[in-house]
Amino acid sequence: MLSVYTLGRWLIKQGEAPLTGFVSQKTVALFAYLVAHPVCTRSPTSQLSVGMVARTVQPDGTLAMRLTLQDPYPTYQLPAGLEVQGVEGPQCRDEARMWRVTTSLNGQRVTGWVSEGWVGLYFLMPQ
Repeated sequence: MLSVYTLGRWLIKQGEAPLTGFVSQKTVALFAYLVAHPVCTRSPTSQLSVGMVARTVQPDGTLAMRLTLQDPYPTYQLPAGLEVQGVEGPQCRDEARMWRVTTSLNGQRVTGWVSEGWVGLYFLMPQ
């Protein structure tokens, strides 16, 4: 559990031994920004936003869709060229920028989390 106070006091509970200390206001502001805007180090620069329509563009197959960010395995595989709409995100998962999208797949409406891309390769392109 992490608490940040306006006077720069912080507390991190680590097991049974809490750590305390003081940090500058700039550090508190940076921490708050990083919590609100996670850095997904292996993703290309984001081109998407919530509400935007995009197409899947995987050159080597399908795009994995998970129902939750914590799911270890994908529930669906989205084919290239499928239109999706962003409904939530982004969130980082294993250094990848993930977006919760909705689409029609085999006549069924599905919603789940997909990666925007990896390193210099995009899996979703805005329309």
